[in-house]
Amino acid sequence: MTNELQVSSPTRSSGLAPTYRGSMLGRRPSMDSRLKLEAAKRDAAAAQTSQTAAAPPAAAPTAPAAPPPPPLRTPNSVASSRVQTLEIISQGHCDDGGVLQFGQLLQWMDIAACLSAERHAHLNAVTLVMDDLSVESVAVRVGDIVRLEGVVNAAFSSSMEVGVTVHAESPGAAGERPVCSAGFIFVALAPDGKKVKLAPVVPDTVEERHAYQLACERRGLRQKRAKLEAASAP
Repeated sequence: MTNELQVSSPTRSSGLAPTYRGSMLGRRPSMDSRLKLEAAKRDAAAAQTSQTAAAPPAAAPTAPAAPPPPPLRTPNSVASSRVQTLEIISQGHCDDGGVLQFGQLLQWMDIAACLSAERHAHLNAVTLVMDDLSVESVAVRVGDIVRLEGVVNAAFSSSMEVGVTVHAESPGAAGERPVCSAGFIFVALAPDGKKVKLAPVVPDTVEERHAYQLACERRGLRQKRAKLEAASAP
């Protein structure tokens, strides 16, 4: 017995195409299957929508914190910056005639001024210029004791003037004698090498107030001189 499709002969009266009997391949899914598939898709889409709506909103980006304000610099007294150094004159400090070399004295004066500036600023200080040098006596010889005193006369925005006075005393003498005095201009540097704003100084005594006023006048003269030099430059 062979597995063949049987074809029935068409009738003349109907005029229909021949019909095939047997198994039919590639049958399309039924209507119930399509409805179930569409319902499952709708349920999945609804579940995804509900999950998206239930998710918490993303946190808004926070602005960076503002830097803290610079610390307030309280004024310092003039006396808080005062330093003293002593030097005993030896032959290595003097010339062939036994007199103290002036270059050596200026070096000691700069060191005393730097110590005073750093005591006031609590930072490293750098010398900018020496101003208003006054010499009383250069007769400083071997064996003399030289006393140098440095004090901040005035502190401005980023610079300060340190006054240095020098006195000498000879062995067997009754007392000290003045040698010279000068003003040194310093700036204080932060660890990154930039200038910092300085705390002001408050003069208490009459002598300190007088030195403060002179320091302000010298600063004004330096500023005027700088403007004149800038204007006359080619």
